[in-house]
Amino acid sequence: MREDTRPSRRIPTLPSQSRRHPPRLRWTRKFSAFQEAAVVKALDADERQLYVRIREAGGAALQRDIVASGVFSKAKVTRVLDKLERKGLVVRERYGATNRVRLTWKGPPTS
Repeated sequence: MREDTRPSRRIPTLPSQSRRHPPRLRWTRKFSAFQEAAVVKALDADERQLYVRIREAGGAALQRDIVASGVFSKAKVTRVLDKLERKGLVVRERYGATNRVRLTWKGPPTS
């Protein structure tokens, strides 16, 4: 058997990479307080109020508790959360008969 002495034409890649489909970048960078303030300032009044309420609750809240606070109706909370979710600021997860709403960014460390 003869060994092939020609260099390989194939470009080495990481296991998760391919030439056709490069790896997707994930949002891993953390915001500073200034950047969060700019994002919150760009929201309309209802979105801002709901975002701040979730942030003050520790970054996560149940949707039924947000409705129970009496600020917005059920339908209004759902519509505003839809907008915030489209903007990538919150994530909703099923939690029994309601949803748990989490901020995708929890703010600067408090120490």
